[in-house]
Amino acid sequence: MINYLKNNVMLFVKGMAIGTAVIIPGVSGGTIAFLLGIYDQMIEAIVGIRRHFVKSILYLLPILVGALAAVLILVIPITWMFDVAPLPLVTLFAGLILGGLPSWFVTIKGGYSPIRISVFVVALLFAAQLGVLSVVTSFDATAILANITVPNALLLVLVGMLGASALVMPGISGSMLLLVIGFYAPLTNLIKDMMSALLAGTLFNNLTPILVIGMFIIGLLIGFILISLLMKFLLDKYKLATYFGIIGFIMGSIIALYFNYEVVWMYESLPWWHIPIAIALLAVGFYGSHLLAKYGKNNNIKES
Repeated sequence: MINYLKNNVMLFVKGMAIGTAVIIPGVSGGTIAFLLGIYDQMIEAIVGIRRHFVKSILYLLPILVGALAAVLILVIPITWMFDVAPLPLVTLFAGLILGGLPSWFVTIKGGYSPIRISVFVVALLFAAQLGVLSVVTSFDATAILANITVPNALLLVLVGMLGASALVMPGISGSMLLLVIGFYAPLTNLIKDMMSALLAGTLFNNLTPILVIGMFIIGLLIGFILISLLMKFLLDKYKLATYFGIIGFIMGSIIALYFNYEVVWMYESLPWWHIPIAIALLAVGFYGSHLLAKYGKNNNIKES
């Protein structure tokens, strides 16, 4: 019983890490799951949910609750941090990403080949260019969110499917994709406004925001399942090549983390004292991620 509670608490904490990553452009929730050693089990639970429903739900529930708690708790302070101290914040997440990488390079040891290296390079470049695209193509989707027609509702479902990649595909930031197509800021602002309305008791005075989030969540669920099936297929048929691609995506996402529409402005007037704070947070993130990844690996060994 104690071990069961301990495992669920750890899954909840890791779910919070995944949920936190979902909010940050350039960071993938799938990356965090991969680095924390729960990625394969999470995909297996999603894909096999029809065969062993109870077992899958019991495994996924603490992760999903943790992710949702992190999003609701952190969406306001993190978006505020992006406004006042983006460099320390993104560097903390760079540390989290880098800290988990060493343990996963073991998974591709001895598996080098020209094709797999090509997959790595293509994945790295693809993830890195998401930041570039966010700078040159971002637009404001506020008008679409304010007017729910059938075409706009279908568009929101598609946007949600893109956003689901943050939860499932390591190295691909769903929030970055949302930022590239101009939906990131409008959606996060909408969530903040809904939370304020909930506290004020006026949430149901205007149903449009609820419909917007509802259609977005439907898209998230559809994308969550479809992308999980794709990743399960790739891991079953082309495991090593997929790992090379995942690591490429992860490393490319670090580049996108420092060059995207939300943070590129910070280089124009960067306070000098943000730099030592960022370096300290890099170390904190690296060490914390390394410990979590090591713990996850040890748990996997004990369970196998």
